[in-house]
Amino acid sequence: MKTTKKTRTESTLQLMQALTWFTLIGLLAKTAILFFGFLINSHINPESLKDIYNDLDLSEIFSSSRGAYYILTILILISYSFKILLIFQVTQIFSKINFNQPFKPFLSTLISKMSYVALTTGLLNAVIDKSGLMLLGKAQSTELTIFIESPKVLMFIAGLLFIIAQVLKRGVEIQAENDLTI
Repeated sequence: MKTTKKTRTESTLQLMQALTWFTLIGLLAKTAILFFGFLINSHINPESLKDIYNDLDLSEIFSSSRGAYYILTILILISYSFKILLIFQVTQIFSKINFNQPFKPFLSTLISKMSYVALTTGLLNAVIDKSGLMLLGKAQSTELTIFIESPKVLMFIAGLLFIIAQVLKRGVEIQAENDLTI
């Protein structure tokens, strides 16, 4: 019986796949905690809004304008939902890719979609950041800025993913040309 030894790349990819799943589960849990925290704290115990999650204090917004509080919390939850979608798309790459022939049209399409999700999340986080600055003032909006990911970083990641998608798309074209000439 012949056993095949895993290459270092295969081991690294398996580790990355496991980390991706842990990240997805962690994001799902964090989003659920935030959702129920926003819901319960605003309706049952408004005093606890001072520490919803990791020192995030939205009590001032809630006391001054409940509408602004609900809009901001909905935007935060939507942002986390987009992050969940982005990580889920990464898990799809691991489940569908054939590393013997990695240049497949679905891969460039999926990574292109990921770039749009990252860009949307970055723009949404920019809106959340500016809204927090308007509603909380500079000192307290820092907590909110730390809580959400930097819009600039997400937009940079979106650009990188878009470039990678275009390179993969070109790889698909070259692979198809080579398959035709053989």
